[in-house]
Amino acid sequence: MAEIISWLDLSLWPSGSRVLVRREEPHPGASYHLFDPNGLRHQALITNSQDSDIAYLEARHRLHARVEDRIKGAKECGLGNFPCSGFQANRVWLLLV
Repeated sequence: MAEIISWLDLSLWPSGSRVLVRREEPHPGASYHLFDPNGLRHQALITNSQDSDIAYLEARHRLHARVEDRIKGAKECGLGNFPCSGFQANRVWLLLV
């Protein structure tokens, strides 16, 4: 993990924005891209959190990404296709079905 704000122009981003970069090996079975030097991937995240522990910030970000992946997967399985707009109405519909 590294913070790279000194190399970037963040003047268009909100005050206090920081960029953190992590280098990792791709997961097994991943395809390599032109911009994967020595087979390593780089992931960047932008945050305005002032926490000095960048390892904690990166771990928190990865946990949130898992949540977003699960929501995306649920929507792809049909959760975005409920007949009603409200939670309770859809709950009743699921019970009836």
